[in-house]
Amino acid sequence: MDIKVLKKEDNFLEAEVDADIGLLKLIKDYLLENRSVEFAAVVRDHPFYKPRLIIRTKGKTTPAEALDKSIEKILSMTSAFAKHLK
Repeated sequence: MDIKVLKKEDNFLEAEVDADIGLLKLIKDYLLENRSVEFAAVVRDHPFYKPRLIIRTKGKTTPAEALDKSIEKILSMTSAFAKHLK
């Protein structure tokens, strides 16, 4: 998975991500559950272009911290799901 940071500020991150758009939408949904996240979106201007993940946070939380927290929740959820399948 290739990630290219297009714009990074204290409370803003825009990155082009070479990944399945469904995965990015899942991450976006978990980002929006975080009260420190003011805005999160997945944008794909055209099917030939790589999707972009956009995150804006408020307060002291950085977009990278919010992203880490969301990914940890997703990993925990999938791990619990896998245990139920055994």
